[in-house]
Amino acid sequence: FLITEAIRGFGAELKTKDGRTFMENYHPLRSLAPRDIVSRSILAELKKSDEPCVYLDMREFKTEDIKKHFPNIYQKCVESGLDLQKDMIPVVPAAHYMCGGVVTDLNARTTVENLYACGEVSCTGVHGANRLASNSLLEGLVFSGQAEKCALETLPDIKLSEKAVHYADPAHWHESNDTDAMKKYLQEVMWQHAGILRNANGLEYCLRELRTMHDTVTRNISASGSSVKRKELLNMIECDIIVAQSALLRLESRGCHYRTDFPEKNTLITVAEVNFTEYFIAMPYSELSV
Repeated sequence: FLITEAIRGFGAELKTKDGRTFMENYHPLRSLAPRDIVSRSILAELKKSDEPCVYLDMREFKTEDIKKHFPNIYQKCVESGLDLQKDMIPVVPAAHYMCGGVVTDLNARTTVENLYACGEVSCTGVHGANRLASNSLLEGLVFSGQAEKCALETLPDIKLSEKAVHYADPAHWHESNDTDAMKKYLQEVMWQHAGILRNANGLEYCLRELRTMHDTVTRNISASGSSVKRKELLNMIECDIIVAQSALLRLESRGCHYRTDFPEKNTLITVAEVNFTEYFIAMPYSELSV
């Protein structure tokens, strides 16, 4: 369950299990530091303590204030057996939404014909390298409207494909457990090696695992047909390959992209310097299923 960062803005403090604050050791803004710094600081503390989580302390706030400002969080805590007047909320960093990447024009059009992108997944110039709620809202409001307007003008000219999708016969649906297990492993690999802290060795290992999974799923589809779960997993793997490959190419740290082997920002790096076609198109992708 996601605990909004507005809790920190409200005044909650990040603490260790024994009630000690620690953010003052990492940033002058303490618990109000930017999200990427908070995430890395939490990981550093967990490594020191070998504990599974840190805690958000709201015990000094009145219950009625918490109910008024954060009713869903309050209810979830109650359901989880937490008394926010006595207990701290156990938390860990979480992968939450995207943070830019897909280049668009002012109408939210990408370089893929008839594909639009807006909000946190897009790269419009409004959004920086570190997700901010206000920027996300601006992008969602402005560029979604632009996308709608442009798409409605384009729609009459689009010819839909009549190509059929071959889904697996129900007899083959027993594979769903294997697909679920692979999805879980995919999430673990991405979290460990392409998550908050990244480096070349981890990303290269991640890419090898992703390509192996890609080959496995592709073979399964060829052998016994497709299914919704298989297609979803294949899409996830293909997106993750692009994320990991991009992170490997970017030899700097910027916002939520943090390379332990290249911790400084490099303002000389530009997207134009990287031949993405060489890296991406040469990879053995299946036909993307959008």
